[in-house]
Amino acid sequence: YYAGWMRAAVRENPALNESMKLGMVVDAWAEGEDVLMHGAPHLVVAHARASLGPLGYEGCIIALAHLELAAHSMGVGACWVGFFEVAAVKSTVIQRALGMPQGHRPYGAMVLGRPKNRYSRIPVRKSPSIAWL
Repeated sequence: YYAGWMRAAVRENPALNESMKLGMVVDAWAEGEDVLMHGAPHLVVAHARASLGPLGYEGCIIALAHLELAAHSMGVGACWVGFFEVAAVKSTVIQRALGMPQGHRPYGAMVLGRPKNRYSRIPVRKSPSIAWL
């Protein structure tokens, strides 16, 4: 659904296309490459009643941030997909496909899956310089 929305947005909304570079995403999709979701098997969309305003947004972002941390602790890769969130906000077709209740708004999206790469240690960092006063 989101690729179809992006194709239409490229044609119908030049300003949005230019600001988000949707044409690049659509071109990659046409060549068989999903540069947004990278074939992730799971999509999580956080949504809340639109009438909640900032409270709905904040709650959804906090929930997704916790999900990202929990996923990592279980060896699951997580990646925010803001492009999908934009498509879901602007497309009632996508909202219906997601089964979102009437009056709800998507406030964030994340894909989950098994990471392609594993890192055995964190990057080496300089020791911090701390001065106690």
